[in-house]
Amino acid sequence: QVVDLDPFYENALRQYNQLARPNSDRIDLSTTAFADPGTARFGGRAQVALPLNATAELHLNYRAESVQLGTGPDGIAAVTNHMLLSIPFTVVGTGLSLTPIVGGSVIYNSLSSSTMSGEPVVDLRLFPAAGADVSLGFGSVGRGRLSYRWGVNEETLAPLADDADYLDHTAQAEITLFPGFIPLSSLGGLSLRTFGEFRAVTAPVWLQPTAPPSAPVDNNIWTVAQDLSWRLFEVGNPAHTLTALTSALYRDAAVTPVSDYFAPSSELTLTGGLAYSLWANLDGGEWFVAHDRGRCTKRSRRCDGRMGAADRR
Repeated sequence: QVVDLDPFYENALRQYNQLARPNSDRIDLSTTAFADPGTARFGGRAQVALPLNATAELHLNYRAESVQLGTGPDGIAAVTNHMLLSIPFTVVGTGLSLTPIVGGSVIYNSLSSSTMSGEPVVDLRLFPAAGADVSLGFGSVGRGRLSYRWGVNEETLAPLADDADYLDHTAQAEITLFPGFIPLSSLGGLSLRTFGEFRAVTAPVWLQPTAPPSAPVDNNIWTVAQDLSWRLFEVGNPAHTLTALTSALYRDAAVTPVSDYFAPSSELTLTGGLAYSLWANLDGGEWFVAHDRGRCTKRSRRCDGRMGAADRR
């Protein structure tokens, strides 16, 4: 009856499904395992995204890790749980997105260093977490992102109750320029990513369950990175793409060396390489291929390419 009243109803249903898929509830699950002669680690992660309306979503992130060092009465076991709640808000028509974040970490130890054998001693510690993200898109030119995180330094969550506990204040800035931001055909496949991070590591007295055996070391750690991706050529049907990738990374810390956590000492890392990709059209449909790590749908002008605009094939 609906089709009789509106012969175009099927088209409306198809458009509804196209809108519903990218705005549906999403869940992502993963697990990891690692083992060597003295250590066993098992981890799991769950991420749930629930759209609230056209401008906001509710994101729930849960991550757990179990660590076992040694066996028998002298073995050390710990379980760490990390939980974050975030609500991204998108300002329609501006490309601006705001994301407040709140959560915390819980670590459960079955060892106290004063009791290396015999009955285990339960050690339960709670760590708050908070932060915010701000991102702004510049159309087909690029996007920028600013973020701040306050929470426990996970490197210091070793299963030893007497170690000092540290908190991180982490600020990040990132700018990505998509392919085509330079209006020259010879440089049309060039994309850039500039990244900077500043991290202040502190060990506040109120966070320590007991006096640590050695004085905690507060520190400032900074990182800068520059990534370049240049699509050298893209020809043929199927499309053959060759991309040159280069990266420069510099890290340094105000105080080195530090035993409680990693503190780089004027480290410079340079990497480079080539990436080859092949896009094949198997059924004669119309395809739009996104540059570099992109993902597109058939018979659609929209692509989920992370690095830029799409080309019609």
